[in-house]
Amino acid sequence: MSGTKTRPDGSESPTPLPPQVRMMVWAIMVGSVFFYGGVAFLVAGGMNGAGVWAGNPGVPVWLFPLLAFVAAWAAVLVRQRLAEASPPRNPSAQEQAALFQRSIVVWAVDESVAVLGLVAVFLGSPATHFVAYGVVSLLLLFWHRPVFSMAR
Repeated sequence: MSGTKTRPDGSESPTPLPPQVRMMVWAIMVGSVFFYGGVAFLVAGGMNGAGVWAGNPGVPVWLFPLLAFVAAWAAVLVRQRLAEASPPRNPSAQEQAALFQRSIVVWAVDESVAVLGLVAVFLGSPATHFVAYGVVSLLLLFWHRPVFSMAR
């Protein structure tokens, strides 16, 4: 993630992360949703094709929209629990590292909605159902996108 630098007293402190690192990680997670969509359509064999285990009565397909709703709700709650009320104007390197870690957790929960859609396609949902999961995941990712202060 970020390196460390040695202070004059011999202790180590994290070096600040460039803001572009957060943006790159976020952009990669957004791109992964499109990748999952491509895999879903390839696995299902087209727009109306069914997944690999189509007709598998052991897995209730209706469960996946419920799980996606729970994941989307969890993304909002995780963001609220991990976010600070107002981030400092000029965060220290430690605050930047903590913000980066919190951001990755929130983005992973956002992305999990698309992963649930991919699993649903693997288990028999039509590939077109993935579109709803992907859109919700992208909306969450864009809602939780990195925001940078103009005063840098």
